[in-house]
Amino acid sequence: MKEKIRNILSKFSTFTPYKTIESINAIGDKAVPCLIEILSEENNEIGEAAAWALGELGESSAEDSLIAIIEDKNKLSRSQAIWALPKCNNGRALDVLIKALTDPDFDIRISAAGAIGELRNEKGILPLINLFSDEYSRVCDYSIDALQKIGDKAISSLAEAMDNKSSRVRKYAARCLNSFKNKTSMEVLIKYLDDINADVRKEIINSLKDFEAEDVTSAIIKTLTDPDSEVRKAAVMALEGRDNSRVVDALKTAIDDDPIMKIAAIRSLGTIKRDDSFNVLTAALENPSPEIKKEVVVALLNFDKDRITPYLIKMLSDESHEVIKIIIWALGALDAVDTVEYLLPFLSDDRPDIRLLTAKSLGLIGDASAIEPLRLALKDADTKTIGIINKAIRGIEAKNRIQANTAH
Repeated sequence: MKEKIRNILSKFSTFTPYKTIESINAIGDKAVPCLIEILSEENNEIGEAAAWALGELGESSAEDSLIAIIEDKNKLSRSQAIWALPKCNNGRALDVLIKALTDPDFDIRISAAGAIGELRNEKGILPLINLFSDEYSRVCDYSIDALQKIGDKAISSLAEAMDNKSSRVRKYAARCLNSFKNKTSMEVLIKYLDDINADVRKEIINSLKDFEAEDVTSAIIKTLTDPDSEVRKAAVMALEGRDNSRVVDALKTAIDDDPIMKIAAIRSLGTIKRDDSFNVLTAALENPSPEIKKEVVVALLNFDKDRITPYLIKMLSDESHEVIKIIIWALGALDAVDTVEYLLPFLSDDRPDIRLLTAKSLGLIGDASAIEPLRLALKDADTKTIGIINKAIRGIEAKNRIQANTAH
């Protein structure tokens, strides 16, 4: 019988694991004692498969054998035994798993954290929080997942962890609080926005951005004056999409007064589809910096096409080569038919990349009035541009054929 089960386990595949369980179930009650024996005898993949099978069977009589494997540091199946243990819990599992959180092997610590989460026992809360000091971020991430499974009972302990002397513990406590996404966790995060460590403050802001409450918006706006530029940048990004006049005013101030934050503030304003946001962005087109203008153009693409095209047409006379390129690209992306006449002169521009980009945009717009100018442009085009122009012509012709067929 044991050899039959050993043979089944030797064919175990992670792609078809439940075929293994079906085969073992077919054997009946005699399978469990054999699996336990194989678990203790085999220090290889068969032993791992035996641990997995015992876990899937949820056999509480296997608890002591699984614990013996976990405590034997020479056993290769320790990690699999840890994952199986919660399903075979007969009272001893939690203490064993908590002890495994301090194992020198980080894979064992990861497995133990995950397994404690499966038990959902609040006795595991503090040991999991202590794991936030682990040097491996994956261990901390598994600890967060486990605490989330334990539930809201962990929040008060996480709040206490925000006073921990270790900035790493505080950082991961903030990240974990975000996972609960309720009023209590939100209030804790706001309370600690003045943490002495910039990385912790940044983590808190990143955690708060998922909360839409007005209190959160107010708290994030205050951090726009943080002495650390990375914290300010996180705050600007956290304000994205918040339909609020105070947010627009705060981002305008960032554009005007904070050189480091200009681009981030422009990007955030692009996600807020309000008149005042639009006005701030169009005013920023007057900025002398080509980089700023390019960011504004991209941000404006979030607004109504008919509203932004007059500004883009005006920008076609900009002195910056790079600004003209992004305007031409934007007009193509917008499928702005009424801008074709303004794009056509650029087919004869003395800059090859401008001519090429213009052909691409005209092809995207697909207006028939561009076909003849594109054909004329073929005469003086280089090989690469010829290919783009021909592709644009074919695209326009196909689009117009479809439109004609639809009309009939």
